[in-house]
Order: sequence, then C-alpha cells, then structure tokens
Amino acid sequence: MDQNIKRRTFNNTAAALIEYDAGAAAREGAWNRVEQNVDADAAQQADLLALRKVQEAFHKDTSDINSLDNCYRVDIDFMRRVAHVDLTPA
Repeated sequence: MDQNIKRRTFNNTAAALIEYDAGAAAREGAWNRVEQNVDADAAQQADLLALRKVQEAFHKDTSDINSLDNCYRVDIDFMRRVAHVDLTPA
C-alpha cells in the first residue's frame, strides 16, 4: 500500500448529515406550506443552507485535497456514501 495515501474518516460529514436529516421534516413542511413566492424562496434558502452545512463539513474532512468550491459541487448522496450515513427513515 502506498505510504502517501491517507486513510480518511468523515466524522464531520457524518455529524452534519445527522443534523441535516433531523431538519428534513421541517424543511419539507416549509415546502408544503408554500403559498407565495416569498414562501418558496424561504424554503429554497433553508434547503440550501442545510446542504451547505454538510458540504462545509465535507470540506473539513477533505481540505487537504479539496477546495471549498469543489465541495460546494458535491451532492448529498455522494457525501452519504463516503460517510456511510444512510438516510434516517422519517
């Protein structure tokens, strides 16, 4: 095995995913209550902020090889796979 390969843990990502999942029902509820554009904007912003927290945690776990901009391109499913955190059933 190459001595330069760093074995990664994704503890920050895993913790952020647990928080992301804990807020899923509230975010979905916000979408269900949309009546005006301002409501849709707020629901969309909540989704984005929740995703950003996970992406920033992923950056903490991979900052030696990843830029924050690259981490902002990573989707939630990929971060779940690498952190080994399955979607918590609602």
